[in-house]
Amino acid sequence: DVRLNLSLSGAGSEWKNDGALWGGLGLTYRFYDLVGVYALGRLGYGAIDERLLTLLAIGAQIWGRIGPTRPYARVAFIHQHEEPLPAAAQNVGGAVFGVGDGIRHRGGAEGALGIDYPFFTRKQWSVFGNAEMSFAGFPNSSGPGWYVLGGLGLGFQYSI
Repeated sequence: DVRLNLSLSGAGSEWKNDGALWGGLGLTYRFYDLVGVYALGRLGYGAIDERLLTLLAIGAQIWGRIGPTRPYARVAFIHQHEEPLPAAAQNVGGAVFGVGDGIRHRGGAEGALGIDYPFFTRKQWSVFGNAEMSFAGFPNSSGPGWYVLGGLGLGFQYSI
């Protein structure tokens, strides 16, 4: 299966009063209806320091089955950029692609638990909604050490 997922996530971090909001685009290739390789890009905003957040993730996901509902777990390596909005506004393209001034490059890992629910299927195509909770951790000290995210998404699946 090839899967495309659009998502909206809210988060809190270890920094007090640091809310964050991300939009995401995920792409997954699932084998044997059970395990898949996963890539995700997120673009968002962090409240403290009014910073632009961009994240890239690559990892693996595994699904279960409870009737039509598909619970899942995911682990991923992540790379995140954090940059103050005034600096990002000076070079939007550079900020999004990680080459702007003042960007903090951060590597870490993310784990997620979620659930997919298909609500429309026609031939090889299906549309699903999903909800998930995730934890992202960063070992360096150039920003929050962790984020806890909750999100909702809408996805499209093509079964090969």
